[in-house]
Amino acid sequence: MKHTKESFYLKYEKLVYQFLWDYLKTEPDRVLAKDVLRELYSQVWVRVFRSFHKYQIKTDVHIKRSLRVTSQNVYFDYLKQQKREMERTVPAEEILQEMVSSDTIDTALFTVDRKKYLREAIKILNREERYLIWEYYFTDRDGKDTALYLDMNHNTLRTKVNRVCKKLRKEMERLMREGGDLDE
Repeated sequence: MKHTKESFYLKYEKLVYQFLWDYLKTEPDRVLAKDVLRELYSQVWVRVFRSFHKYQIKTDVHIKRSLRVTSQNVYFDYLKQQKREMERTVPAEEILQEMVSSDTIDTALFTVDRKKYLREAIKILNREERYLIWEYYFTDRDGKDTALYLDMNHNTLRTKVNRVCKKLRKEMERLMREGGDLDE
């Protein structure tokens, strides 16, 4: 069935809105989520209307599937953009400082008296490992959203985070065995 752009929009506007809201509903800041939703919603429709001729030959089921994929792609593009901005705005030194001053990671391991060892142990982590820890423990996203944001499988993310934490534990244990005074 041939649609005009207006009739097409009116028929599928709520569906696109729902697709995007499904991705954004876990955002802890509702005001931000609604602002992002409005922006992504308009981006979806821009993409759809750029290739509107392709939607003219599809069935209703195919149109809905295409709209979901387009919505998903717009959301993933948004996450990638956020990731790039985060990488540009948070230098490794700031990540290290936040990790040392926070009790978020394994509190049994990183008690206040062990922070000096943590500070030294963090120095052995490469940039990717520090960023991974930052994203996993110090952002407002849950594990699955963090994995999506980092463009990796959730189980892969958990495995990498566990390996980095294990690496930190071993380095801290080595430093504590060697003893000595570390500078605060």
